Amino acid sequence: MSRLVTRDQAEQYFRPYAGGLSEAIHVGNRQLDEILGAQRHRAEARSLSSLRNDLICGEARRIFADNPQVQFAKDHGRWVMYIFDPNLPDTVIVLFKKLDRQLRTMNVPSQLSFALFSQMPLPNMPLEAPRFVAGWRMDEFNNGVRDAVLTLPGPHGPYWAISLDGYAQGNVVAIVPAAPPSTDDAGATAKITVKKEKEDDAVNSG
Repeated sequence: MSRLVTRDQAEQYFRPYAGGLSEAIHVGNRQLDEILGAQRHRAEARSLSSLRNDLICGEARRIFADNPQVQFAKDHGRWVMYIFDPNLPDTVIVLFKKLDRQLRTMNVPSQLSFALFSQMPLPNMPLEAPRFVAGWRMDEFNNGVRDAVLTLPGPHGPYWAISLDGYAQGNVVAIVPAAPPSTDDAGATAKITVKKEKEDDAVNSG
């Protein structure tokens, strides 16, 4: 299992990189708006999410292209950012993902996605290198990025989360996930909520 990192340790790890990650997420989202324009409504939700992810990863590669301590590789079907900073005790792995209201990664359920975002061992990845998520939460209408967030993902949700936007401006702010949907005795509200979340998970793989 990857070595777990505290929030205080992560603040040190990402001090030189938070600004670039925040910029990549917001610029990539704006590029999506510019590309689609008035035709946005014609695209499927999954296609939008996948394209947004591609643009954000592309922008991150551009921003860090001249940094010799940062490398990108396509691992397990997605772009992964590796930070080889001699001032850090570990290689740092950064994954780019859309987050839900509880700051969990939006994945099509699979053994690979569970292992990837649960700090479990995977081929081609350093065994103890911690995996972080540079993620984004969507606005209430699911039309654009609300904010950029750094998390340390775990099997049941993030261990912690901090705002990349605030961090980039020198103001480290911890983010508390939204409370999970409540259930009532009849269970009607819960069933609707669970069905909606499953539909979102199925169509939002970016």
